[in-house]
Amino acid sequence: MRSVVFRRFCILFTVFLLCFSCKKKENLTQQEIIGTWKSVLITTEIYEQDKLRESFELASDEKNFNMMEFHKDGTFKSSGQFTLNNDFSDSTIKLDDQIGKYKIKGDKIATQLNDTAVNSEMTFNFTNKNVLTVISEQMHLPNRNGWDTNHTFITTTTFKRTSP
Repeated sequence: MRSVVFRRFCILFTVFLLCFSCKKKENLTQQEIIGTWKSVLITTEIYEQDKLRESFELASDEKNFNMMEFHKDGTFKSSGQFTLNNDFSDSTIKLDDQIGKYKIKGDKIATQLNDTAVNSEMTFNFTNKNVLTVISEQMHLPNRNGWDTNHTFITTTTFKRTSP
């Protein structure tokens, strides 16, 4: 059961990386976001017809993490991995790197993944210059046939700056 929930989380988190948003203080400048950020805590809430059905947290460690890199030239990279704990062994799932361009517009950052039509607009909340919290919009869960319109999720990720 835990393995199924964790696999669902991995799928959700991958979708979240593509399209997420959150709140942020005023005066976000490109200099504040530039650098490498590593997740420290990821919380996911799953809703069924807008009612909270499940919530779980994942503390990041050397086996479970997400990295976000924002560069001066307006490009970004998202990467990460998660480990499934089975009865007999651990299985590591490395997330495909997501690479694209970003632009800061006021207190929002707009992203465009390379070679796709996937766009998203995000807002960030800096606790201080080294802690960044990202709260996703409510998004539909993926399923084998596309998107599940009855089930949605919200993910909150706290990142810590690892390099300027």
